[in-house]
Amino acid sequence: MQAHSKEIKGLSSSEVETMHEKHGRNEIETKAQSSLVRFLKKFIEPIPLMIEVALVLSVIAGKWEDFVIISILLAVNIFVDFFQEEKANKALQALKSTLSPTAVVLRDGVFRTVDASDLVVGDVVKLVIGDVAPADMMLLEDAYVYVDQSAITGESLPVEKKKDDTVYASSIIQKGKFLARVTQIGKDSSIGKDAELVAQAEREEESHFQKAVLGIGKFLMALSSVLIVIVFIALMSRGDSLAESVRFVLVLAVASIPVALPAVLSVTMAIGAAALAKRNAIVSNFKSIEELAGVDQLCVDKTGTLTKNKIAVSEPKVYGDFKMADLFTYALLASDNENRSTIEEAIYVYAKKNNLAGQVDEYKIDEMAPFDPVRKMTEVTAHTDTDAVSIVMGAPQVVIKQIGETSSPDSFSHDVEELAQNGFRTLFVARKSGGALLPVGIIPLLDPPRDDSKSTIFEIKKRGVDVKMLTGDNTAIARFIANILGVGTSIMKSSALHVMRKTKAGVDKDDMETIAKTNVFAEVIPEDKYHIVDVLQKHGHIVAMTGDGVNDAPALKKADIGIAVSGASPAA
Repeated sequence: MQAHSKEIKGLSSSEVETMHEKHGRNEIETKAQSSLVRFLKKFIEPIPLMIEVALVLSVIAGKWEDFVIISILLAVNIFVDFFQEEKANKALQALKSTLSPTAVVLRDGVFRTVDASDLVVGDVVKLVIGDVAPADMMLLEDAYVYVDQSAITGESLPVEKKKDDTVYASSIIQKGKFLARVTQIGKDSSIGKDAELVAQAEREEESHFQKAVLGIGKFLMALSSVLIVIVFIALMSRGDSLAESVRFVLVLAVASIPVALPAVLSVTMAIGAAALAKRNAIVSNFKSIEELAGVDQLCVDKTGTLTKNKIAVSEPKVYGDFKMADLFTYALLASDNENRSTIEEAIYVYAKKNNLAGQVDEYKIDEMAPFDPVRKMTEVTAHTDTDAVSIVMGAPQVVIKQIGETSSPDSFSHDVEELAQNGFRTLFVARKSGGALLPVGIIPLLDPPRDDSKSTIFEIKKRGVDVKMLTGDNTAIARFIANILGVGTSIMKSSALHVMRKTKAGVDKDDMETIAKTNVFAEVIPEDKYHIVDVLQKHGHIVAMTGDGVNDAPALKKADIGIAVSGASPAA
């Protein structure tokens, strides 16, 4: 395919090779440990080390029966844990391998399809509706472009992009066809920066579960140490030999170490992991099952986790003598029904579900001026055998301004403002009649909650877990969704979090209390989510985080329990 613009030039093969040598490939390197290394590391974890102490003592004491039994228990504890994690890792790798992105790139004057990992800074890439941006890039053309960047920023609604704007890696093109130049790849891209934050999210080597088991072991060993001293003194006092006394206290020391406890718990958790697997939940770490039981704070991403990450129409409003069927007939006439955007698809789905789309087939389109970022509206004229219509649909402020030339628009603006305060994006539909523009109605749009979100939050709260909603959306949307789901009413914007972090060397007790009492965090970025989890942990809470996007990955890694939901991005 030849390049369609002489002004926009791609790279040559030699330039691409030079850039590869300079900047590497468009991929994020992961330091994966081999199965052998992961297996050997199991022997130096705190709980196995406690069993190994008992193993050494049994050898010194010459208790070979104990040695065999303890060896079996050690093997059960390590092998069950290892093989369950290996099984989970294979399942996760299988999920990741389903993603093999490609890109249409302009090189040597010709468009060709290459692996996304082969892109370099400076490459010119062609993107169309449905494509996933393979790197951070800048738009080179004036075009009508909307992208879904919810996986990166957490915004639930598509975002309009213009020439010179940045399209983030992993964003989905919802509307438009354009050329863009790659500006950042791999670790330097938006995804790469999140990956660096994930790498910084160091969990404690010992989980709360491990600490509990070790605490039991340490208590028993401390108690036995006192008994050993008393018994040793008593044996020597009555005239027993030194060798016999030492052997006896060594046996007592072996008996005081709860060597069977870790093995029993490992088998129990393996049964739990198998039960969860039947419900399509992959447990990647044994300890997480017991850790989850102690969680008292659950941080939940909104977009795609609590909500469907799919725009839907919510309670439209009609004016004058117009009916709901008129509103959706006109809205569908003003839509691109061949390549529907997410908003146009939402209008179509609502109309079809409520039997409001029947009249559309009766009309024939005469002329159509499609939506563009400057005019911010669509105009269409159509006719049937008995009717001719001229329709305008677009941004409320633009359409209402035109209506205002023939009548007072105040009531319409009030309706739009009221919806905006609850986080709705709106489309305004009007019909031309006798030189005047008559208001037909408003179509509110929102990313609706999942059907089971409210009941799930209720059940979680009933079990004593505090739920916090984290979203990149604005405060209005966050408040509206939080009210619907019963999350809570205390809201904090990301700007308040940033003030806390910039004005103080560290988060003090008052800030911890404030964050702990807040129900909803709005307009947050990945660093904010990471910070919220970190503060809650420092406040003594056991924190779980659940999400689906790239922007959730750092917090998922930082939390005591990270839960990636169905349909989550590979990063999550």
